[in-house]
Amino acid sequence: MCDTDLLAMAHSDYRQDAKRRQWCLYQWWVADTKINGPNGIEKTQADAIERRYGPAFDARLEKFKTTRRFAVRPQFVSLGGIEYNADRGVMEVYVPMPQISASGLSVTGKGFVPWHRVTHTGVSSPPHAGRYELLIRMDATEAANLARQGRDARDDLVVFSVNRVWVENTVPKMDVTVERVRVGYRNETIEVDLTKKQGAGA
Repeated sequence: MCDTDLLAMAHSDYRQDAKRRQWCLYQWWVADTKINGPNGIEKTQADAIERRYGPAFDARLEKFKTTRRFAVRPQFVSLGGIEYNADRGVMEVYVPMPQISASGLSVTGKGFVPWHRVTHTGVSSPPHAGRYELLIRMDATEAANLARQGRDARDDLVVFSVNRVWVENTVPKMDVTVERVRVGYRNETIEVDLTKKQGAGA
């Protein structure tokens, strides 16, 4: 829904062009009509979409100018990953963070898997590049119990604070600190508070 566009505009000199704004407002129209049904505006009526959703979009931008801490629901299934590593005795949770645009991958910070890895053989993109890596200590029995339960994404959550936003080659980027991660299962929720000192591997 373009919230990260708004965040970038609120805290840097990034500005959307008219085409990008129109696309964002169209996303608002799509969400509104899916939730509430037809509202008399057709998807081709860009001016009507602007009149309907533009003021709220701009008001949200103003709100973001005074906000540095956010909570979002990560899409683990399509963009992240949760894997048990028996050799290390940890659940590896790779948290996907929002993207600002298709032309640039925007979020970095402490604990993120780098987008590129340079070795003597060249430059490559490592597995889970651009994801926040959270390691949760557990034994194989605990991991198997979670697997039997199955996931419940309704309880998934990541809380992060924005340290800095800047523009690089017209693409907005941001440095964040992940504060809390919640991973939902059918019978329980794993929550890690990263503002507290964690033991090794967690």
